[in-house]
Amino acid sequence: MDWRQKGSLVNRAPVGALFLGGTMEMTEGGVAYFHVDLEPGDYAWIAEIPNPAVHGMLKTFTVSE
Repeated sequence: MDWRQKGSLVNRAPVGALFLGGTMEMTEGGVAYFHVDLEPGDYAWIAEIPNPAVHGMLKTFTVSE
């Protein structure tokens, strides 16, 4: 997503993906906590910047039973 570009605020998530929430932007060195109870499955952390994977801001992980 790139909120600066017209038409970029579209859902490009895979079918069945669900947005759970997150935190707002912070200055460098800031700390935020986000609490969520996750069921077993595949998840991702992602930053709202253009090309988050290129900048190391997309991390996938799996919660096992």
